[in-house]
Amino acid sequence: MNPSVKVKSLKTNSDNLKIPSQEKGNEGNVGKWYEKVLKEKGFELNPGKGVDLPGLNVENKTRKHGSKAPHTITTMTFNDIINTDYKDSVFAKKMQQQNRMKYDNTFNQVISESVYDFRDPDIQKMLEEDYETNRDFFKNSATQPTGTTIMGDHVIFEHRTSNTYAIRINDEGMKKFEGMAKSTFNDLFEYK
Repeated sequence: MNPSVKVKSLKTNSDNLKIPSQEKGNEGNVGKWYEKVLKEKGFELNPGKGVDLPGLNVENKTRKHGSKAPHTITTMTFNDIINTDYKDSVFAKKMQQQNRMKYDNTFNQVISESVYDFRDPDIQKMLEEDYETNRDFFKNSATQPTGTTIMGDHVIFEHRTSNTYAIRINDEGMKKFEGMAKSTFNDLFEYK
């Protein structure tokens, strides 16, 4: 599919769908469940690196309503981070268009689902600047960083295993990007 095509919504009929209960220590179960739902509805999902819905060039994310935790976008190895600029990174690919399903964990149901087009040049510039600032820190470190690295306004590199980092966006930043992606300007004009 042409990556410049804008996906407005996915016809999933997921409104008010009952979800499995999410327990502490099993935070990924809703995302895995939702992938099964999408497969059952005929969506082709990518099991490996890259966007979840490659035919549509759309990443799929689930989010607990009210959560303030940073939004995990992908994981990358230390070597991938230092050797891959933003435009060629899996992080950039996953931050183009996203189907974001939000759910209520008290009543165990889907409360909203919307596709966000993050290809706005202003959004991409902010993401690239933050990614590259973190990446420069990694490249110039005497040893492989551990813990959480926040070298920009919105993008976080969080150490997970000996060689892997979660690339995340803080909640404030994601809300900002969602607002920018859904602005009236972006509905009226297209960017190339």
